[in-house]
Amino acid sequence: MKGETKMTKEIFLPTYRLERVDGNNQSHWDYLSRLYQDNSIQEVLPDMILTLVEKKSNVHPYISYFGNNKIGFIKVWKVPFCLSKSAEIECAIEKKYRNYDFGKNLVREFTDYLLSDKAPQELQFTEIVARINPANLASIYAADQAGFELTNQYHHLEYKKKRK
Repeated sequence: MKGETKMTKEIFLPTYRLERVDGNNQSHWDYLSRLYQDNSIQEVLPDMILTLVEKKSNVHPYISYFGNNKIGFIKVWKVPFCLSKSAEIECAIEKKYRNYDFGKNLVREFTDYLLSDKAPQELQFTEIVARINPANLASIYAADQAGFELTNQYHHLEYKKKRK
């Protein structure tokens, strides 16, 4: 439904507020461009900046807030050509907010929301997948603490969290 898309411009989680990325919003461009200057984010999310120009209905990118502070970026997208309601997730936390469990808690709260009936229909999934570089210990920790289970090991670790 067209009206449902408007409902997802902002998501209020127990601790965080998510604001949908708008490629026409200069402050979003400025923030994500600044966030992307961090080499560690470029390594793990090489296509993050494309979020600003992506206009796909299956991609849902958000700037994450803790109080009034922008702390990072989180994106979920429905896995293309998948018959199930499966989605993948990416998350990046600003360097100054790392090591305070923001990433772990944000991923947990957002995925709990996506796997619940509280989310609008286009954001309800039965499983969330996180593909993580084995060298990215912070993301592995966040996935473990957010309730994901390791399901495959290829060149990336594949973690899944399913609807209960």
